[in-house]
Amino acid sequence: MSEKNKEFKSVSSKGKYIKKYFAVFGVIMAIFGISFGSGVYIYQSNLEPPYLESNQIKDWDRLAHSDENQQSDDNGVFSAPPRTNFLLIGRDKIAGLTDTIIAGTFVSATGEISMVSIPRDLYTTLERDKVKELNDAGRNPPRYFKLNSLYNYAGRGDRGLEYLKNEVSDVLGIKFDYYAMIDTEGFRSVVDTIGGIDFEVPEGGLHYSDPGQDLYIDLKGGMQHLNGSQAEGLVRFRKGYATQDIRRMEVQQEFLKVFLKTVLSKESLSNNIKGLIADFSKYVETDFGINDITKYLSCLPNINAENVKSVVLPCDGKMIDGAYYFILKEDETKEVIDEYFFGIKKEEETSSESEINPNNENNSVSDAD
Repeated sequence: MSEKNKEFKSVSSKGKYIKKYFAVFGVIMAIFGISFGSGVYIYQSNLEPPYLESNQIKDWDRLAHSDENQQSDDNGVFSAPPRTNFLLIGRDKIAGLTDTIIAGTFVSATGEISMVSIPRDLYTTLERDKVKELNDAGRNPPRYFKLNSLYNYAGRGDRGLEYLKNEVSDVLGIKFDYYAMIDTEGFRSVVDTIGGIDFEVPEGGLHYSDPGQDLYIDLKGGMQHLNGSQAEGLVRFRKGYATQDIRRMEVQQEFLKVFLKTVLSKESLSNNIKGLIADFSKYVETDFGINDITKYLSCLPNINAENVKSVVLPCDGKMIDGAYYFILKEDETKEVIDEYFFGIKKEEETSSESEINPNNENNSVSDAD
């Protein structure tokens, strides 16, 4: 448990006002990392890297100025930065796989939250210096692997988390201000604490059994009141979908919006705040501490389910030596990051170009320019 997370246990002495909003904000951050896949990754250290374009995006011109949008420490103790980027991780504590990875940003002026779900099976390579570091530490990672196994390959704990944070930062071209990680037990407990969730289960229901993971999913289709165990099955299910992990991430995002609407209701906050504080303290690992909450207190009333938007990272599927990977669509990913993390839409750029020369006459640009 991080030092800042330990600090949370003394929050009760800070007064009811701070307790209420810190718990709400903390649980909101933690629950973004709620769901977990049901597949098992097979170690493939004997494979050679295929000839694929790198999935690491580091040199986007616009993102070179990202510090202008992420002034976390330059706005004073009591004011939030314009944008706060966070990484949310859902972890299988037993297998050590981070099967849910969500990058998000929070706009302090509006309370808007944008999330990008990253496929667990994203094709991932490490730079040679990082491979050497891990080899020297006795970890011996393969040359390429699925992103959800990086935390494990790096040795879990602080080092595993640092490698995962850095890799996602490289992939997306953004920096993270905070992270929050929760495991399956914590997820079940939080859902049960708020009395369950009413959710429209996909038509036909969800049915899956995996004794090896102690995972049994048996949900009827239609509106259901889900307890913690049933909700876990909902967000972990993927085998029965035509698009498997893609549809799973979409259902996770739909569930999250319903969860936020439920947990942020006045009745829920009044009845469940003490239990949510206990869940956050016990199950959530984060570097968002009691000293950080003062920056965000004034922003919290703006947060609601209507201010949340989400998308799945654009990828193509590809079989490589018998294993299925997602390969990043770099051009589409650039557009997603521009819109979700910097508020710049492609349509706006096109409109701006047309205003400069609506007839598109004599508007060509040479390679030398």
